[in-house]
Amino acid sequence: MRPRLFVKVMTTAALLSACTFPAYADVNLTDIEGSYAKDAILELVEKGIINGKGNGKFDPTSKISRQDFAIILARALELDTSSTPSRPTFNDVPAEHYSFSYVEAAVQAGLIQGQGSGRFGLGQNLSRQDMAVLFVRSLGVDSAGMGSQLSFTDASQISGYAKDAVGAAVELGLVTGNPNGTFNPLGSADRQSVALVASRFLETKQELENNQNTPPVKEEPKPEPTQPSTPGSGSTPAPSTPSQPSNPNPPAPNPPNPNPPTDPEQPQPDTTSPTLTLVSQPITGIGTSVKVKSSEAGTVYLVPSSLNQPARTSLEEIAGNLKEAAKATISAANTETELPTNRLLPGDYKVYAVDAAGNVSAPSSTIKVESAANAMHLPKLILVDHKTLALEYEYEYDNELDPLYVPTKDLISIQAYNNLNLPIEQITINGSSVRIRLEYSLPLFDLNVSYKNSPQHDQRIRTLEGRESPEFVEYGTVLFQQPDEEQLRSALAGLLEDAEELLAQIEELTVPYPPDITETLGHSIADAKDVLENEQSPKTELQSTYYNLYNATNIFEPITYSLAKNATPFVLNGNPDEVTITAIHAAEDSYHVRNIKNLIQLKQANKAAYVEYNPNLEEFEVKVDYRVVGHVEIESKDGSMEVTKVSNGVTITPAAVVGHGNYDAELRFRIFQYGKEIGSIELPIQFDLTGPTATRATYEYYLGIITVNSEELLYLPDGSANADIQFNPNGEDLPVSLIQGIDFNITNPLTTKRISIDIELTSEGKEKLAMYGQGGKLHIILSGLTDYVGNPIQSVPVEAIVSSRR
Repeated sequence: MRPRLFVKVMTTAALLSACTFPAYADVNLTDIEGSYAKDAILELVEKGIINGKGNGKFDPTSKISRQDFAIILARALELDTSSTPSRPTFNDVPAEHYSFSYVEAAVQAGLIQGQGSGRFGLGQNLSRQDMAVLFVRSLGVDSAGMGSQLSFTDASQISGYAKDAVGAAVELGLVTGNPNGTFNPLGSADRQSVALVASRFLETKQELENNQNTPPVKEEPKPEPTQPSTPGSGSTPAPSTPSQPSNPNPPAPNPPNPNPPTDPEQPQPDTTSPTLTLVSQPITGIGTSVKVKSSEAGTVYLVPSSLNQPARTSLEEIAGNLKEAAKATISAANTETELPTNRLLPGDYKVYAVDAAGNVSAPSSTIKVESAANAMHLPKLILVDHKTLALEYEYEYDNELDPLYVPTKDLISIQAYNNLNLPIEQITINGSSVRIRLEYSLPLFDLNVSYKNSPQHDQRIRTLEGRESPEFVEYGTVLFQQPDEEQLRSALAGLLEDAEELLAQIEELTVPYPPDITETLGHSIADAKDVLENEQSPKTELQSTYYNLYNATNIFEPITYSLAKNATPFVLNGNPDEVTITAIHAAEDSYHVRNIKNLIQLKQANKAAYVEYNPNLEEFEVKVDYRVVGHVEIESKDGSMEVTKVSNGVTITPAAVVGHGNYDAELRFRIFQYGKEIGSIELPIQFDLTGPTATRATYEYYLGIITVNSEELLYLPDGSANADIQFNPNGEDLPVSLIQGIDFNITNPLTTKRISIDIELTSEGKEKLAMYGQGGKLHIILSGLTDYVGNPIQSVPVEAIVSSRR
């Protein structure tokens, strides 16, 4: 049980039903093994509250958006998502959005209020303080005044509306803050932290509901003592029993003793907290133990200083994470006890003592734990086998590496001779080396490795003593150590085993590969066997044989494909109505022309694939090392575009079925390898065939400014706009024309895209309107404006009310 917050349940709680969830038997996420929230993630996935991202991925460290958190909240509380309002509550969460019903359910439950101005904040990352606010609000607890108890070093940065909720979240055990004593209220919450807090939230919610539903114990009323009648009282005396003769003068009953004596045989509960004494200095380095004494035997815990007044259970819970806390047993009172710091993250910590009865001491003063001063030496890059490299640190100078601190794949890069990053499959710690397993076989020449320190201390390479590896990011800092003959033989044997398995698979195919590359693979396999059977094969022959077999196998690796890193959807409309996709190397991207190399990205094993257009075959060819290994075909996924082959590529035009209106479509790139289709990838295309429409106009009489709004961004291609304005005074038959340049001017020339335009009346224009004190209506028609892709604004008049006020 966590420390309990005694709360007053508010009306929101009445909207929340008990949580029951569907069971999902198959939960197989491959990227949460190192996550501190692994158990919470699996629990919530099984309950159907959160989902993975497909392909066995959960992506625990990515940020979570406000709308996705609303979905988690609605599912966790089983809110009714079927009763949605006729009009969206927020103008940035339309009814067709995937999160609409969940956001509206949270609004109806009083949990979400938005960001003001009718906005929810769609697409924005959820901040840590807002996560606390929403969870505490969902519990329906009274958090008033709880913010005053916060001891985070950055508590002043917590927004006023969130401070009490954060205080309540800390008290309830939902959040604990960071090891360095901060809370980071405006930082973005990631998926694993939300999962952990959500799991604690469900547990706390159940505890609160159980306490609500437990009726108070009623004491049975004690019978009052019977007063015997006295002579002359007029009452009938109670009959006496044969065994108990009545006593006409019974002794007066003894009054209760306010201080009853204690039973010496009955042990009394221990309610006294132990006294803790800090022996160490307030600043220490990782690897140096923290020394304390306690007035009672029990356990001591070294935990982040942001943990406020914890109970024994929460101390034990956080002590399970060796990166965040440490604990030690106190064998006897007032004996010096050491708490290890070798695996801690740098930051501020405090020590608590807990006796055998569970009483928790007051915290020690803050202890600052700093990184170890001495850095590790640079490693060597060693070949382990044909797919594995090792960063080998010198064990005689540096302690064994800490297996808890494994660098992520984005911190280490291995580059081959062509400057292409080799894809990493897995990184592990083994003794004094970092093992890097690659997805494909290694080329054994011109390899370079780089390592950069992560801002997160728990992802940095370090020893058990806490010393961290230095960065090596410049080319040539850590070069590949050329393998000796024994290593070469081992690598060639592993590559040969993979090549034989590949050849067996090829021979079973009903549609064969081109015979020349299959024969080359067979010859390379036979050569490798001969070289390995000869124990006297020199190193140079082992190297050349490995190189030939490496190239012969790589040509069969599947082409991998994805959208290019900076590929963005492009727009088709009627001005112009055609976009050409080409593969000409020098072609620059423009509205009319898009280069295919900037739309899709292809690779084959450790080599970059590039696309060339063959006008004779009228197709985009995929080449690796100047050899054609496949081709790309382009088509409309839903028939909304026409794809026409031309001399330098293909042209894309809207099909006749598109008609009018704006909507999204997709262009499909089908990937073929040696004549067999291996997959496809879709590129979003936006159709915009209509110009913007003015939707609303307002007139601010005291400023003399007319503001006209549009439903999409406006743009001025030539820097000028025109307006036709007619004033219809109330009670008059004929309109009054306002002349541009005399009666009004357009004040903002829209050199950047905006959703509105301002029209400012001159003194002459104001006088025209002032002649009609009864007010009226302005009719405005804009021209000269377009949307972003050149569609002209539609000539639809809008009206603005002119008040009779002066």
